[in-house]
Amino acid sequence: MYWFSEKEYSKILDELVIVTVDTLLIDKQSNVLLGKRQKFPIKDLWIFGGRMKADDTYVSAAKRGLSRELNIVAEDSRLSFVGYYDLTWSYREEPPVKNGTHVVLAAMMYEISEDEKSSIKLPPDHEYIKWYSKNEIEKTDLSHYLRKIIDDAYEKLSHQ
Repeated sequence: MYWFSEKEYSKILDELVIVTVDTLLIDKQSNVLLGKRQKFPIKDLWIFGGRMKADDTYVSAAKRGLSRELNIVAEDSRLSFVGYYDLTWSYREEPPVKNGTHVVLAAMMYEISEDEKSSIKLPPDHEYIKWYSKNEIEKTDLSHYLRKIIDDAYEKLSHQ
């Protein structure tokens, strides 16, 4: 799972800021796909992705995350940058769990086709995934981080 032992990785999480690339999927009707994660640091609704590797670009990291988590082979032309977000979480999966973690997240948006939607699979470590309309998003209890990412993505779409 890690390139380091659990002890080494725990030390890294205690000392360094981790960079992740997470992607918001959005369809032609402006619905967004969210997943209910079952592991810290986000045991809640969230978007899809993971840690950035040393040789990654944002696009390559986003494509790897979408492939691994959702079985989507993303096209570069439909991936776009949303923004950077500085996130701190109170808990993490690795011991000591209460040390939390600090992440700089590069958020991407992927405009998914109807054909691609049929290939989506339930990601590992997720209880469920669900498409949410704009109206449902407004009424759903989301972390303030996720709400900001979604609002920024909708804002970006409105200027295209």
